[in-house]
Amino acid sequence: ADPAAQTLAMARHLAGRGLEHRFWYGSGVHREPWFVSRAGAEDLPVTQALASRLLGIPVHAPDGAQDGSLVDLVLDAVEQVS
Repeated sequence: ADPAAQTLAMARHLAGRGLEHRFWYGSGVHREPWFVSRAGAEDLPVTQALASRLLGIPVHAPDGAQDGSLVDLVLDAVEQVS
């Protein structure tokens, strides 16, 4: 399966359960305003690939969740998408 598609599915799954997450590097340094205007910024295929696959998962349980349930919530999300 496509890793970027799996990561996007995971992000949607987490969001659907109210779990915050972030694409760790946003959309990649090559898309930041300063770099966009520089020569060669579009030639960063590894950066592009990693930016679409590195997802920061929650480190705190959402409000109202029981202590220790965060691990279960994240593991459930991983199992559902895998």
